Amino acid sequence: MKVGISLLWLVPGYRGLETYVRGLLAGLDQTDHHNHYVLFTNPQNHASFAHLSERFTRRLCPMPIKSRVAWRIAEQALAPRYAAQERLDLLHAPADLIPLKRSCATVVTIHDVNFYSLSDRLPVSASRLFELWVKRSARRADAIITVSRFSGAQISANCGVADSRIAVIYNAPAIWKPPSAARWPQLARRLGIHSDYLVTFADGSPHKNLGALIQAFTQLGSSDRLRLVVVGDRAKQARWIRRLHANPRLRGSIIFTGYLGDDDLSLVLGNSRLLAFPSLYEGFGLPVVEAMAVGIPVACARAAALPEIAGDAALFFSPSDTAAMTRAIETLLTNEPLRKNLAAAGRARAAHFSWTRAARQTMEVYERAAGGWERPRRVS
Repeated sequence: MKVGISLLWLVPGYRGLETYVRGLLAGLDQTDHHNHYVLFTNPQNHASFAHLSERFTRRLCPMPIKSRVAWRIAEQALAPRYAAQERLDLLHAPADLIPLKRSCATVVTIHDVNFYSLSDRLPVSASRLFELWVKRSARRADAIITVSRFSGAQISANCGVADSRIAVIYNAPAIWKPPSAARWPQLARRLGIHSDYLVTFADGSPHKNLGALIQAFTQLGSSDRLRLVVVGDRAKQARWIRRLHANPRLRGSIIFTGYLGDDDLSLVLGNSRLLAFPSLYEGFGLPVVEAMAVGIPVACARAAALPEIAGDAALFFSPSDTAAMTRAIETLLTNEPLRKNLAAAGRARAAHFSWTRAARQTMEVYERAAGGWERPRRVS
């Protein structure tokens, strides 16, 4: 079978989606010795897939535009043309949207549908646009992959598709080579980290709930000597950075690292006291399993897919209760037996998530979808 995977949309800043794509491709490279893959790449990501085996062909596609929305629109026009030229048996769209025109079977990975649950917190234009695009993709695709049972139920309910068309395939932690510990002092100085800290992952998106975490952090008894390190795109965090710079009391306590490469990210996460993850909505919650994989205890919101993914290996709190958030973080900072127990439970929990298993399950979806291409469904 000849499978195309559209990476035309992949530009720096799509951290979770990039982790998914790179992990899946690594798993397919390791486990699939029969199918051939054509990766539709853009100038910014083309070279980064050169390490894959000869079963993976890269097709570099011209994408001169800069806007993410424009890249998505260009993908709608270019992906069907390239799929037809390559005579694909199947095209996989790993980032929520399939092309409107098709010349082969299609599989779409829809990671979440937060624009439904968070419609009061997202810009109306963005939520309406993605609602339209994702619902159409879900109904037209020959198969849907999602990353948790929670997301599967949300997709079925909101997009009007049968559960039988949705395959739940869990993500896994990012594939990191162990970075040199000797690099940490220099990196810490560059980022301005000079004391113990807790880490979180948040851009400017409302559902990341960063405001509540900052409020909870200020109530910690140890906040005068502890730092909060926020990993994410600084451009999207600009509002928070401006607000905190105007507050002398918080200015030195909260550190925005900006976007970090894998080695730096691994060191920042691995040297933290804990991961605080207050998100209101996650289709999976990659930072949670990535922290668990490196033995960092986790305090996270009891919301959306997070209880399903973290299991009994995290300390949960209500994301709408900042006092409860403060108590959970304080407990995990000061209770050493609990820290050790959750760190051990987290490593065991993270080991359940595997990119090779995800790749095998994805191959099964490919085979079913390609086999049913001769019998296309009527779309309402």
